[in-house]
Amino acid sequence: MGKTIMTRVKCYGVIVCSLAVWASLGATLSIDTNVRYQMIEGWGTCLAWWDTVNTPYYQTVWRQAYRNLGCNILRVALSKSALVHPSGNYATPVVLSDNLQANISLFDFNRGDVRVFGDFARWLRANALEPNRVKIVGSVWSPPHWMKGPTGMSQYHVSNPNVLKPTPWLAHDTWGDSIGGRLLQDSTNLTQFGRYLAAWIKGFEQRYTVSFYAVSLQNEVSFENPFDSCTYEQGPGTPGSPGPREQWWQYASALKAVKDAFARYGVNVKIKGPHCAGVKDTPASPWELHQQMNYILAVKQHSDPELIDRLDIYGSNGYMDSTPDAVRNLAAYWRGRDNVPGNWAWWLYAPGVMFDNKPTWFSESCGEEATWLAGSGGTPGNGALVLAQRMHNALVHANVSAYLYWQMSDSSSAENDYILLGKNNLANPHASKKYCAYKHFSRYVRPGARRVRAVFENGLTSIGADSEYNTYASLNASAYVHDEDLTLTIVLVNMRATAQSVTVVLPPYPAIGAYQVYRTKNDENFAQQPDLVPSNGRMSLTVPGYSVVTLYGFVPEPNAIGLILTAVLAWRAGKNGSLACR
Repeated sequence: MGKTIMTRVKCYGVIVCSLAVWASLGATLSIDTNVRYQMIEGWGTCLAWWDTVNTPYYQTVWRQAYRNLGCNILRVALSKSALVHPSGNYATPVVLSDNLQANISLFDFNRGDVRVFGDFARWLRANALEPNRVKIVGSVWSPPHWMKGPTGMSQYHVSNPNVLKPTPWLAHDTWGDSIGGRLLQDSTNLTQFGRYLAAWIKGFEQRYTVSFYAVSLQNEVSFENPFDSCTYEQGPGTPGSPGPREQWWQYASALKAVKDAFARYGVNVKIKGPHCAGVKDTPASPWELHQQMNYILAVKQHSDPELIDRLDIYGSNGYMDSTPDAVRNLAAYWRGRDNVPGNWAWWLYAPGVMFDNKPTWFSESCGEEATWLAGSGGTPGNGALVLAQRMHNALVHANVSAYLYWQMSDSSSAENDYILLGKNNLANPHASKKYCAYKHFSRYVRPGARRVRAVFENGLTSIGADSEYNTYASLNASAYVHDEDLTLTIVLVNMRATAQSVTVVLPPYPAIGAYQVYRTKNDENFAQQPDLVPSNGRMSLTVPGYSVVTLYGFVPEPNAIGLILTAVLAWRAGKNGSLACR
């Protein structure tokens, strides 16, 4: 190989090896299962509720694809259409009393959209890879229309971007999407909102015999989206006269009302939030990170000192870019802006959440294209490979415990930016590059696993670029140990064009004799490779350019080893004519 000259460069206080030297030597990845981070709670999706006629969710092939993807979480939209006045007018109040069962009797949980969720939740509870690890979670897209008031803003509906109306308004005059507005903050309305959520959750559980694990009070809590939506940031206003912004306390007030209602009616469900659309965008313009952190601060500052304890999960959606600045935002969300180098906006409030002892979830992500490499000249661009990179970023830099895609499928025939699997590929899901990218994490990093230390010789989870945050140009690694299942899973995401040689230094625990290898690249779809057998605590492999490789090792159960040995001995005895193998 000739003489190798080692050089060092300093990047944001981190010493890294010269890129040229690393490329010539290959990389060494060391796994330490004694150093542990977040527990993985799972993977999943929401189901499209606006087209119950063309839905694929009742097809056996779709359900098997969901199961084989390893999904254990289903996100349910707490549809406002479950509670409608007998007149059919969504704007007419349906007053809820202090009697939970009486309130439940006012709901219709047999409506088409609710029924689709209920039927699939019941199926998943019985048929997931590990039924005992299934989690059903709910999100409000909009409270009942009559619970909302104006903000002074205007918004269009997705069906007609050319027509703006003051929010909140109903897409079809008396029914349909309730667009924008704010939750009215008077005590009477807050009490109604708490009773509404308690009845929705308990009534759904009674109707479909499945329990909720967690609920979010509002999807994308700051946006008056052009569909069912509601904001907790904007104050009251009149049409054409916007109300004051940054009223973070509104979310805390709603959380307090829900906390009290759940305690009153015995609703033992976790609450996740505040549920912004993400924690983006860049250090110079980190508005959504600022929003997420300020909602949390408002909960901590509420007059009820125990309110923050009832915010069980720090949840948001996971809409993020792939740039180094996007990764810095993720890291600042977890570690705090002062611990992440960047050109941070002076006004950003982001102390980090790592010491709050709560899991972080990304409840909705999407945006990648269907092809593996969507950039010019055969580069990643925003292709399906980037989905794996974004999952790595979330898991490693934001310590995310659950990563949900927006939808695995809807009624679309082919994969697009919003789904993992088109209807054309239901019978052969590995034909979808996005499905494969997601599966590299979801199938073999099982709920209950812990992310553990996995670093290259530079001490970082990424190697080959100018900083640990430039994962778009790096070889990236993460590892997960599952004490109950006795497994160790390693996921390598190579965002570089060239193949990279990697030597993995394995921990003594768990003691695994061989690793299954799965690989996706431009011309392979989750293709199983020959097993890797460690030697002296090491194993070596080549990670192709622009590829994802999952290494999955497990310790066979002692009973299984005994059965195998018994079968071998019986076969040998039968061969000698004294005993037949059964």
